[in-house]
Amino acid sequence: METGVSASPPTRWPWWRLALAAVLIGLSTWLGTQAWLQAHVGQDAELDLVWQGVLDGTPHWRAYQNRLLGPWLVQGLSVSGLGGLPTFVALSLLLGFGALCLSLLRRHTEAWSAFGMGLALMLWWLPMHHWSAPWDLLDMLFLLALCLLVARGAPPWQLLVLYGVALWSRESALIVCLYLALCALHGRRWRLLAVAVAAGIAGLLVVHGLREALFRESPLPGVGWDEAHRALGNHNNIAKNLDVLLHAQLTPMGQHALIAYAALLLLHGAAVVVFWRRGHTALALLCLTLLAYLGSMLVFGYVVEGRLYQPLALSAAWLLCEMGQPSSGLHPLRRQETPR
Repeated sequence: METGVSASPPTRWPWWRLALAAVLIGLSTWLGTQAWLQAHVGQDAELDLVWQGVLDGTPHWRAYQNRLLGPWLVQGLSVSGLGGLPTFVALSLLLGFGALCLSLLRRHTEAWSAFGMGLALMLWWLPMHHWSAPWDLLDMLFLLALCLLVARGAPPWQLLVLYGVALWSRESALIVCLYLALCALHGRRWRLLAVAVAAGIAGLLVVHGLREALFRESPLPGVGWDEAHRALGNHNNIAKNLDVLLHAQLTPMGQHALIAYAALLLLHGAAVVVFWRRGHTALALLCLTLLAYLGSMLVFGYVVEGRLYQPLALSAAWLLCEMGQPSSGLHPLRRQETPR
């Protein structure tokens, strides 16, 4: 059964391909970092309070308390004297754009690769929000890594390793369990379904266990008694989002966020159909999973908060390039089955 790509990548690239990759990666990283810096001028102290608060017990938001990986990494940069959150943003973008560019150049033509990088940069810039957190950047890297693993037919254990790491950054890592469950149901593989369900339950226990413990043990007076933020349903925003969509006068930032949201919904919906018709079952189920992830933002997010959509910038650009050039390039995708 063919589950991965059709050929091994070339062992050596010509110098001009390496130069093109360096230019695309460097330019995208610089522009993305500059866009982030311009959007957050004068907010250094406020942004630091967000990630430092996870380690210190503030802010009171219970939903932040399990997102430890990003704050640990930013604190490590700060302690080592390499910078703080802006440095973390630049390094994350360098890693993300670098992985995207190399993957696109292996699989597609140079023109398509440049287009994909430009699209990723636009999707990163368009929903830029005045609030930012390190876990948003890690979520972006997680989603791209998930796409790349699925494309090469990675076995479930590799996806579960990615899940185990990403879970310490943001609860969106739980979509790996949903993807594996969809694969199991499609192939009637009940053992894989049991593993996916067990992993999902374990992940939920970790998320809510950390949230409850760290929230309750916060050194700030009264934090553990803040029942409004302690309740499991405190992030149910359906009514708030409906009011925004039906009645609110949107700022330019809110309008950009909704444009990005609509574009991502359309792209992933089309990708499900395109990949399914081509027989790329694994990618079709992945796009269905990402579509469900986007839909959940109507409940658990705030639709005009564009930072929710920024993590999908790189993965969405990669998927669109796969849709646009299914049979050309150095590394075309074969007909895929779901992971075994």
